[in-house]
Amino acid sequence: MEKIIDNGINSIRVGIEDYEQGLEEGNDARLSSAVRNVFAGILILAKGKLYKMSPAGTGGILTRAVRPIIVDGNLEWAQNGNKTIGYDGIKERFNQLSLSLDWKKLERVRTIRNDLEHFYHDGTRLNVQEALSDAEIVIHSLLELLDLDPIHDLGERWWRVLLENKNLYDKSFEACRRTFSELNWINNTAEAASEFFNCEECGSFLIEQINPANNEQEDVHVKCAVCGAESEIGPLMERAVSEQYAWEQYLVHTDGNDPPFMQCSVCSLFTLLSEANECAVCGSSGGH
Repeated sequence: MEKIIDNGINSIRVGIEDYEQGLEEGNDARLSSAVRNVFAGILILAKGKLYKMSPAGTGGILTRAVRPIIVDGNLEWAQNGNKTIGYDGIKERFNQLSLSLDWKKLERVRTIRNDLEHFYHDGTRLNVQEALSDAEIVIHSLLELLDLDPIHDLGERWWRVLLENKNLYDKSFEACRRTFSELNWINNTAEAASEFFNCEECGSFLIEQINPANNEQEDVHVKCAVCGAESEIGPLMERAVSEQYAWEQYLVHTDGNDPPFMQCSVCSLFTLLSEANECAVCGSSGGH
């Protein structure tokens, strides 16, 4: 089990070193490698936790792909070859075992990793900062689950880089948020959803109002600080509400829960919150 943990920590360290070199050299390939290695390290640490929780003598069965078999008339689970579980399997088992992890943050890291593998744009550095900022939160949680300390076990040098990066990203996010400081939101529902504004093109949360002096919600026009994509309030708010209630929406499909939001009968956007019974775009109540 210790070998798994060591592999995860080493992968994260290599990713952080890639990040430092990528910034120093202006090398986008290094920056992409940074996210790839850090994400891989996170998954390895998560497997380390599942291995640690596996029954003794099972060879870390919780990290393995399994298949059902019948033994003496009873249903049991057996290891399916040497296959280990991937991202979706890890997430499922963490949820089954009530292990808390910020899956929204980790999903964002995975999305950025995938985008950097296939697309290029001028905002690569900001994308990587966002990924590592979210990764810092997930890494801290995993180390806690493993009874490890970030400074002692990951290493003070590498942990300091993650914290400094998070500080830089947080400053960029706060600067974007300040462009909405004069806005008169149509209701509390809209203001709460605005915290989840994200880019339709690259998914970044670094969204800023093009005209910071504008104070009317219906006149909001934004751009992404990462890739420059622009959007108006309707589609922007639809994406925000969907992001805000992503987990609740997942439970709608898995547990049959009531939907957290629905289509507004007035503006036809999926921005009417069920509990508040008000639309985040037009303020109307009642939906389809």
